[in-house]
Amino acid sequence: MVRQKNKEFVLVVPGLTRSQAVDLRDSLQGSVKKIAPFSHSRIEVGRKKNMESIIKRCSKQITTHE
Repeated sequence: MVRQKNKEFVLVVPGLTRSQAVDLRDSLQGSVKKIAPFSHSRIEVGRKKNMESIIKRCSKQITTHE
């Protein structure tokens, strides 16, 4: 049976300092490369008020790579 690759993962972590957000981003990027090396991923750091537009932009960029 072939595994279907039709899942997505979204993580929003509020209440971080800029350095905490960057450290978390860097850690996640390393994990993604190790666990799913052929996936197309986007990890963005931004303000809470911009999250909706960041998620839309990332989603659009990922779907154009499929």
